[in-house]
Amino acid sequence: MVRAWVKLIWNSLGVAVVTAAAQLGIAQALGIVRWGESFDASHPSDWNAMLTWVGFIYAVAVLGGAAVGRRAVRRPGRPDGMAARVIAVLAAGLGAAAAVAIAWLPARTAKPPVNIDPELVVAMTAGAGIIVGILVALVAMSARPAAAGVRAAVAWIWFVGTASAVAGVVTHVPFDLPRLAVIDAPSLVPTHWWSGPNLMIGVAALLGFIVAGVARAGGAQRIGTALSGVTGPAMVAAAYLIAGPGSGSDRSNQLEPYDASLIAAGVGLCASVLVAVPGRRAERTTLWTQATHTEHPADDSMDDEPIIGEIIDVPPAPRQDVRQGVMGQPTRSFEQDYSDWLRELGHVPGAPPNGERQPHEHR
Repeated sequence: MVRAWVKLIWNSLGVAVVTAAAQLGIAQALGIVRWGESFDASHPSDWNAMLTWVGFIYAVAVLGGAAVGRRAVRRPGRPDGMAARVIAVLAAGLGAAAAVAIAWLPARTAKPPVNIDPELVVAMTAGAGIIVGILVALVAMSARPAAAGVRAAVAWIWFVGTASAVAGVVTHVPFDLPRLAVIDAPSLVPTHWWSGPNLMIGVAALLGFIVAGVARAGGAQRIGTALSGVTGPAMVAAAYLIAGPGSGSDRSNQLEPYDASLIAAGVGLCASVLVAVPGRRAERTTLWTQATHTEHPADDSMDDEPIIGEIIDVPPAPRQDVRQGVMGQPTRSFEQDYSDWLRELGHVPGAPPNGERQPHEHR
C-alpha cells in the first residue's frame, strides 16, 4: 500500500512537470508564447495575451498530473477515495510549481510595455494558474462529467491556438500573438462577429449541452452534470482575470475576449443546468409509481374479498346423516339411536348377523 501512495505522488508530480514543459515548448515553437519580443506601447495587450496563455498552461499541468497520478491507487472494483484525490492534486500542484522555472528563465529576456519585473510577473501568473488548476482539479476529480467538460474545453482551446499559429506560419504572413480560446487566423478566417471572441460563448454553450447530455444519458448525477458545462470556461475566464483586460490604445484586443470569457462561463453553466434539471424518463416513472402507491396504498386484506357480481364456486358441504325432527331440531339417525343396543348384542352396525339382511336395509 505504501508503494502505491509513493507511486501516486511521484506520478502526479512528474506528469505535471512534463505537461507544463511540453505545453510551453509547443507554444514557443509555434509563436503562441514569445519571450524575446518587444511589447512596446503600440501593442501592449500582446503582453497580457501571453500571460493569459501562461496561466492556462500551468492550470492544465495540474489537471494532467492529478489525472494520471490518481490511477496509481485505483483497482478494478475499488475506486480511489477522497484522500487519494486530494494528495494527487496537491502533488501535481507541487510539480507544476517546480516547472515555473521553465517559464521564469526565458522571461528574463522579455520586454514588457511597462516598467515591471518580467520574471516576477511571469512567476506570479504561473502561481495563480496553479491555484486555479488545483481548484478545478478537485471539482473534476469529484465529478466525472466535470472532468469530461474540462477535457473537451482544453482540447478545443489547444486546437484553436495551434491552428491559428500554424495558419500564420504556413502563409508567411506576420500575425499577432494568438489569444486564448479565440480563432486568430485573419489570413484564412476573416474576422467577423461570429469568428471573434463571441465564438467562445457559442462553443461554451454547445459543449455544455453535449457533455451534459451525454453524462445525463449515461446515468450521471445532477450535480456533476450541472458542473460539466462550467469547469472548462471557468478555467479560461480565470486565466483572463489573472492576466488582466489589457491597456493602451489597442485595449479592445484583449478586453473583448476578457469579457467574452466571463459570459462564456455563465452560458456554459446555464446550458449544463438546463440538461441536468429535468429528470430522466426512468426516474420520472419511478417517482410517479412511488407517488401512486403512497396515495393509494395496497391493502392485502382486500385481495381475498369477492367482488359483487362475481361467480364464486363454493364447494358443497359434506353430507351429514341428520334428520329434521320436531320444531326443526335435528334428530339422531336409526343407527345412532340403537348403536349401543346393537353393541350389547354383539352385532356391528352395518353388518347383518348370520348373513341376514337388516330390516332397514334397502335393495
